[in-house]
Amino acid sequence: MIVTFPNFGDTALILSKIFSEMGIEYVMPEKNSKSILKKGSEISPEDMCIPFKYMMGNFMSSYERGADTALMMATAGPCRLGEYGQLFMEILKKNGYDFKWILIDSPSVIGKAEFFRRIKQITGDKTNKMYLAANTLRKGIKLVKNSDKFKSEVMLRAGYMRKPYEAVELLKKTEELMYDAENIKQCLGILQSAKTELNNFEIIDSADPVKIFMTGEIYTSMEKDANGYLQYKLMKEGCSVKCNVSLWWWIKNTIFYSLVPESLTSAFYKRKGIFFNVGGYSRETISDILNSDKFDGIIKVMPSGCMPEI
Repeated sequence: MIVTFPNFGDTALILSKIFSEMGIEYVMPEKNSKSILKKGSEISPEDMCIPFKYMMGNFMSSYERGADTALMMATAGPCRLGEYGQLFMEILKKNGYDFKWILIDSPSVIGKAEFFRRIKQITGDKTNKMYLAANTLRKGIKLVKNSDKFKSEVMLRAGYMRKPYEAVELLKKTEELMYDAENIKQCLGILQSAKTELNNFEIIDSADPVKIFMTGEIYTSMEKDANGYLQYKLMKEGCSVKCNVSLWWWIKNTIFYSLVPESLTSAFYKRKGIFFNVGGYSRETISDILNSDKFDGIIKVMPSGCMPEI
């Protein structure tokens, strides 16, 4: 079994480190680009959204480089992401890309037992394998949290820096170093060094930057190529940016919160706005806006070709 997975923010980077430590063979998806989008668009239905076409390009490229098993995150509700898995299976197989598929759906949809059964398809069900998987996953979650926290600090601080472009360069350099790192421990060390470097940048105490809250559809928010590197552009202009949608945010809203009753999660996180699920993380993103501090403006990103984006 040689596993691959699509780009989805930092997901591919984190999974690659987890799989390396567990001894699971994998093919890293090519970084998103115009060529990957073009490749995926060649066999995708014309009216499908941009995230679908990027992911299609990722799977096609990985299969051509030796992957035979596709790991795909799924979801339920009005968003078409819940149908991606089946569409990918049928379209890719029809075009000669015959993957074995492992779909990781929300425990609230498929149940906890089925959720963990699918995880075992990746890790194996031997006791020592499950222990290794649990321990590695714990370290992986720590890496997700630390990475998201670091990026949030950089984006917020960029508007107060004398040279805002240095914040962008730091993010790029840190990501490149983490891609080349051999394991999770090295990645954590890279983040710690990057945080020290961030603290040494010159700050303008009297600065009053434009404060932007960025949110919206999850894939387009997290994938830089899909949103035209919007966060980087805003930072270079001297804005202080908060982007609430991240990998850790997705894990909390899709997995953790679905494993416990909403009455318990609401004790720690008071939702505002929409009191029922309409899909596309609309409820969560609107609630985050209403729970946030004051900003000068809000940018809502959404992908071309959505159905429409709720």
